[in-house]
Amino acid sequence: MRKPITHLLRLGLFFFLNACTAVLSAQCPVITNCPVGATTYCDTSINQSAFWNIPGYSWSPVQQDSNLHERPIDLRIKIWDTCGSIEIAYTLFLDLDQDNIHETAIRSSDFPPAGKVYAGNAYFPNYNGGDTAWFDRRLLPDSLKPRFDLEAVRVGDTTYARVCWTNPDTLEPFIAPWLPEGRHRVVWTVKSGSNTRACDTYFRVRDCAPPQIIPHANIVTDFNANGTAYLSIAEAIDTVTDNVTTFDKLLYSMRIANTGPGFPTDSSGAPVHSLSFKCEDGDQHLIELWARDRVGNVSFVGASVMTRDTIGYCFYNSPQFCAAPFWAPNSNVAGVDFEMKWNTLSAQADSTSMPHGQFDCALLVTQPPASVFRVTARQDSTLLNGVSTLDMLLISKHILGIQPFDQPWKILAADVNNSKNISTLDIIEIRKAVLGINTKFPNQHSWQFFREDCILPANPFEGTCLDYWLLPTQPWGFYESEYKFLGFKVGDVNGNAVPGMAFNNLETEDREPVLLYAAYEDDALNIYVSGSEKMEGFQFELQDLSAFYTIDKVESPQIPAWSEEQYAWSGQGATQGRLRVSCILPEGFEPDPAQPLLQLRLKPGQQRAELMPALAAGTLRAEWYAENGAVHPLRFASELLHKTNKNQLGLPQPNPAATESRIPLQLVAASEVVVQVFDLNGRLVFRSVQQLDAGWHWLRLPVSEFPASAAYWWQVQAEGVNSGGKLIR
Repeated sequence: MRKPITHLLRLGLFFFLNACTAVLSAQCPVITNCPVGATTYCDTSINQSAFWNIPGYSWSPVQQDSNLHERPIDLRIKIWDTCGSIEIAYTLFLDLDQDNIHETAIRSSDFPPAGKVYAGNAYFPNYNGGDTAWFDRRLLPDSLKPRFDLEAVRVGDTTYARVCWTNPDTLEPFIAPWLPEGRHRVVWTVKSGSNTRACDTYFRVRDCAPPQIIPHANIVTDFNANGTAYLSIAEAIDTVTDNVTTFDKLLYSMRIANTGPGFPTDSSGAPVHSLSFKCEDGDQHLIELWARDRVGNVSFVGASVMTRDTIGYCFYNSPQFCAAPFWAPNSNVAGVDFEMKWNTLSAQADSTSMPHGQFDCALLVTQPPASVFRVTARQDSTLLNGVSTLDMLLISKHILGIQPFDQPWKILAADVNNSKNISTLDIIEIRKAVLGINTKFPNQHSWQFFREDCILPANPFEGTCLDYWLLPTQPWGFYESEYKFLGFKVGDVNGNAVPGMAFNNLETEDREPVLLYAAYEDDALNIYVSGSEKMEGFQFELQDLSAFYTIDKVESPQIPAWSEEQYAWSGQGATQGRLRVSCILPEGFEPDPAQPLLQLRLKPGQQRAELMPALAAGTLRAEWYAENGAVHPLRFASELLHKTNKNQLGLPQPNPAATESRIPLQLVAASEVVVQVFDLNGRLVFRSVQQLDAGWHWLRLPVSEFPASAAYWWQVQAEGVNSGGKLIR
């Protein structure tokens, strides 16, 4: 007998519903809003010193204090479930000392007492351990202090769960917890029957509120006898407040309005604490007052300044004295000491320094008690400003007649020992300076200046150019508005000295680098050069290697007439643990890439590790001088010590570093690599653990994230590698 069609339909529907139920059961539960990536929570609230101030456990490297700032954090998940009851749990991991290690754990299965956490318990199995520490230090009974809890609310087939604080004696039993600054983590687990779901997410709490600045209502400053009015930042700012950074740790700066972007700094990178105004600038000025907190939040306000001439100093313009290089007459040399000299009535010499005005010039604001006086210019800046092995090469070519100088001032600049002629002795003096053996040229100042109206003859040693201005004492209106000197940097014959005081040894211009290779062979660190094009010299400086081995001497199997005078090693002058090399070959030389260019002979038994040498970041550029006159930067090749099958570790590059330094590492087999950085007090400031395969790797050190500009100690540990050294931020 055939069954009715309706019975068959009901039977099919039954099996279909059972199948759907099985599928849904396998999917239950579902976390529908697990965050992807790290979330940043901005704290703009006032720091509460009673919360998360746990000396010995909490530490803010930015604030240099145990008092962490905090804000309410909404940590919640949304769970969809149609399969019955569910179990929800979380573990909150906190990094209270800002070392990028989550040392403190709070579990929903075992909450700590009210107002407390178990600091450091993440280091113990199942988080059972740690020290009981107060995160709420208010003078209240425990019943009024919050404790961590878990709130779960079900609405239909959806459950909302969140990390919270609870307090039975308050009107709000569940509130968002106030969590401290730092990088933290929360792990949620949801169980339903045999199914378990997890949500693992990271989040960060940081200060985002900029300082608030209130300027003085009436800012007034008076002109002095120089025709200049000065305004200090203390005279301009009334109050500054910040939600986290204390008043003494805020940075303040100022500038003339609309003269630049961002937080104002001077040429050395320091905040500007004083402004100056000239008579010709008028009496009303708009300025910007800036403040920056310890985490980099900045703000500024505009203010109005009035300058007053109460005595009449602005009735005349003081004559000014300036000094510029011969090759750049419109770029004044900074830091020049302009001196006024005269003879007293008793024929005694007297002198005084002249005050500086704008554009690195000096002002004549007073006249000496004499009928005539002289004004001279003198400057002793960084010795190697514009001076390098290339200058030695050019001087040698001039002496040999290969390429004579085309300007008289270059002849004077080449006479570094002031002997009134150019000889090999001048090259020796420059080499001593380049190698760091001497810190001053003999018998003269670093810069030499002459009056602008003097024309140097072809042989300047026979000239009579005056190095001073001779002026009478006369009414102010009879002076010229400007008296100028022209000069040169001693030792700099190609005119690349920086006129400003801040000497930054900038990278060689856009040219293909010449590569160096290194290998340890026969008790020597051999350095090879790529390519065989004809060259005329080179110079470089290696990072401090004295902690790893001692160099007995430096040899060259192929450079003609190589001698000990062409390098300086630890203990000689300014090198102190570094190797400096300066070599010139004015008639040209073709290197053989198959032979070592240099051999650094190591003292027997002194070698502690085979480390790749690294070029030092300092005043001596690493340069290679080609025969065609091109200057190329020198680089160590990306490969580590070739001709070896050992694990190899290099030195941080660059060092010092401002943002990031990297350490080269070569592994012959896969290994766990631990990189750590400590401050000089032994405090861990950075740590990473990586499982790396065999081959080439760069180990990254995020220097900009270190607490302060200081010296640190780096350490790398891997299979067959355990070494470290100093790193400067």
